[in-house]
Amino acid sequence: MGYLLFIFYLIFFCWLITRIKFFRNCGLNSKVLTILFWIRTIAGLTSGYISLYHYPVSDSLEFQKQGIAEFNLLLSNPYEYLTNIFHTNYNNYSNFFESSGSFWNDLRANIIAKILSIFDLFSGQSFFTNTLFFNFLIFFGAVYFYKIFLKLLPGHRLIIIICVSLLPSVVYFMGEIHRAGFIFFCLSKVFYKT
Repeated sequence: MGYLLFIFYLIFFCWLITRIKFFRNCGLNSKVLTILFWIRTIAGLTSGYISLYHYPVSDSLEFQKQGIAEFNLLLSNPYEYLTNIFHTNYNNYSNFFESSGSFWNDLRANIIAKILSIFDLFSGQSFFTNTLFFNFLIFFGAVYFYKIFLKLLPGHRLIIIICVSLLPSVVYFMGEIHRAGFIFFCLSKVFYKT
């Protein structure tokens, strides 16, 4: 059943990419966008597979576990689910902005866990389907980044596509469920608007 759900969402996201105005107006045709999304998805699945089966500890897997815990909290105690992001696990807020042991430091993981808990509503808590959802979200960031550089370097579409979407480090590390992809998405959106 999980495979069928994954295939359904993959087809659905590919269809959405051809229909969403943001993608249609980026200057790339639907076929190129779909291929780039497939590449990102395959890299995310590969990274996820390696994280699941070859690393004893993985950030992606920890995020998935936290997302499932948040999903269960959403079902059992929606009020706590909506408010626990504003709580701290520490006795005080004196170290609010510290690089470890602080609310601010934990917030980045908590936000990803919340996003994954929403994905879990639709994915059946599947790690690989959540990876697909995550990649669809991050794909917006890649297209934002492409649009930014297209304004700066008009006429260099192929080089921009390669740098934004096809560099192995970008594809591999932005394809897995991790903070780097989320930060990439947020920064791309902010820089695109400025």
